[in-house]
Amino acid sequence: MVKKWGLCIAITLIMGGAIQAEEVSLVSTVSQSKVPQNQAFVLTLTVNGAAGDLYPHITIPDLQSDFTIVSTSQSSAFTMVNGVSSRSRSYRYRLMPKKAGIFIIDAFSIDHEGITASTQPIRLVVVEAAATGSPQVPTPIQTRPSPKPTNSSVFLEASVSASDIFMGEQVTYSVKLYRRIALWSSIAIDQDDITDVWQVNNPVKPESIVQKGGQRYYELELVNRTIRPLGVGEQVIPPVTARFVLDPFAGDYRIQSDSVTITVRPLPEPKPPSFTGAIGQYTMTVITPNGLSDSQTFQMTVILSSDQPGAVSPPVIPDTVDYRVLSVPNTTGTADDPNRHAFDYVIIPNKPGVLTIPPIVFSYFSKDSMAYTTIQSQPFTLSVSDDAFQNDPAIERVTDIHFLMDPTYAVRLRALMSDDRYGIWGLSGYALVAGLWVVYGMWRRFAYQKPTMAAKRRAVLRRIQQLDHSGSIADMQAVFLDTLIVFAGYTQAVIAIRSVQQCLTQAGVSEALIASACQWIKNAQLVQFSKEKSLNYSFLDSVKRILYDIIEEVNR
Repeated sequence: MVKKWGLCIAITLIMGGAIQAEEVSLVSTVSQSKVPQNQAFVLTLTVNGAAGDLYPHITIPDLQSDFTIVSTSQSSAFTMVNGVSSRSRSYRYRLMPKKAGIFIIDAFSIDHEGITASTQPIRLVVVEAAATGSPQVPTPIQTRPSPKPTNSSVFLEASVSASDIFMGEQVTYSVKLYRRIALWSSIAIDQDDITDVWQVNNPVKPESIVQKGGQRYYELELVNRTIRPLGVGEQVIPPVTARFVLDPFAGDYRIQSDSVTITVRPLPEPKPPSFTGAIGQYTMTVITPNGLSDSQTFQMTVILSSDQPGAVSPPVIPDTVDYRVLSVPNTTGTADDPNRHAFDYVIIPNKPGVLTIPPIVFSYFSKDSMAYTTIQSQPFTLSVSDDAFQNDPAIERVTDIHFLMDPTYAVRLRALMSDDRYGIWGLSGYALVAGLWVVYGMWRRFAYQKPTMAAKRRAVLRRIQQLDHSGSIADMQAVFLDTLIVFAGYTQAVIAIRSVQQCLTQAGVSEALIASACQWIKNAQLVQFSKEKSLNYSFLDSVKRILYDIIEEVNR
C-alpha cells in the first residue's frame, strides 16, 4: 500500500511539473494571410499563463526589413473560472508591407528562468495593389451584438492630477473601473501608445468599495502612470477600452473611457541662470562639513523639499581656482518622504588655507505667483592645513586625469627592446616585430571583409531587440550610440546632446522625437550617476521605442 501511495505521489508531482512547464505559451497571428501592398495588417503576439510581463525577455523577429511598423499597442486580461485563474497579454503590431511577394515572419521565442516557448512561423502573401491610393486600415474584428450594460451599472473614469501644466511638470494619469454588477470571468484593457511623453507605470490600487453619486460601487484601478510631456501644446492621452463578460452566453461587452487632454505651456522668459527646471514651492537646507577634516576632502549635502513629488535637478555649484566640486546626486525622494530630495557633493581643495564657499543658489518657478523665485544658503568657510594638504593623496587628484592604466605587454616589449643593455638584440627584436606586423596586416586585408551597411543595420536591430531589464545603463547607451552611427550618420565617439540634436535634425527626424531622445539621454545620465541604480521597464521600453522611431523616420 505504501508503495502504491508513493507511486501516486510521484505521478502527481510529474504531472504537476508538466502542467507547470506548459503554463506559459506564445501564439502569433495575423489579421489576414493575404494583403495588398498598400494595405496595413495587424500582427498579434499573445502570451498566455505569465504572471508578469515577459515581453522584455522575448526574442522578436526582424519585422522592419520587409514591413513598416505603423503603430503598436498592448492589452492584458485575467480570467477567473471556478477558482482557477489565467492571464494573457497581447502585443499588436500594425504593419505596412514595403513590397509585394511571399514573406515568412519568423517565430517569437523566449528562454528565460526555465520558461521556454516559441510561436510558429507565419506565411504572408503580399500582392501588388490594384490601384494607388491611401493605405487602408484593416477592419477590426467585431464582437457579436449584445445588450450593453448601462452607464450607471459599470463605467470607466479617466483623470489626471492636473490638466494645465508647464513644460517640465509631471502629472499622474489614472483610469478606474466602477461597477455595481458582477462580472463572470475577465477584464481586459487596451490603449494606444501615449507618444511624446516620458512615462512610468505605477502600482495600481486593489479593488475597494466606495460611495459615488450616493450609491455604492466596486472601484478597481486599471491604469496608474506618471507622465511628463516632452513638448509644449496640447497633449492628448488616448482612451482606454475595457472588455469583460457578464455571462458566458451574452458575448463581450466593451466600454471606453474619455480621452484626456493636457495643456502644456512653455515657461516664461527670461529664466534665472540658477534655474534647473524645478516647478512648485521649495525650501533648501545645506548641511555644511566641519571646518577641519582629516582627509581634507569635505562632504556636503543639499536638501530640497517641495510641496509635491517630482524629479528635481541638483543645484549647480561651480568650480573655482581654490577648489573643485564633485556631485553624485540622488534625484529621487525617499520612500518616507517623496517630496524630499538630497544631493551629495564632495569639495576638493586645490591649495591650503582658509577657503570661502559662496552661497549656493537655487531657483524655481512658482505657479502661485507665476514668477521665478531664487533662494540661497549662507556662505561658509573651510580650513585646509598645509601638512594635511601635502600628505593627502586625494588632493593630488585635482587634474583631469581620468584613468591610470598598467603598461600593456606591447609597451613592456617596446621598452625592453629599447634598452641599451641589449644592443643588437634590441634591433633584431624591432625587425622581427615589424615583419610579423606586416604579415599580420596582409593576412587581415585578405581574410577580413568589412561588413556591409545592411549587415551593420541588422546587427544593430538585433541588439535593440536583445535589450532587457537585466542590462545596465551603459549597455543601453552603447546601443543608442550604435543606432545613431549606423542609421543617422552620427560621427562622435560619445553621446553629446548638442551633437545628437544636430545629427538627428540633419537626418530629417521630427522635433518631438529629437526632444524624446534628448530627454532619455538626460535621464540616463541622472540614473547612471545617482545612488539609485534600479531601472524599470518603462525606461527600457522608452529607449526601444525611441530607437525604433528614429530608424523608421530616417528610412522614410
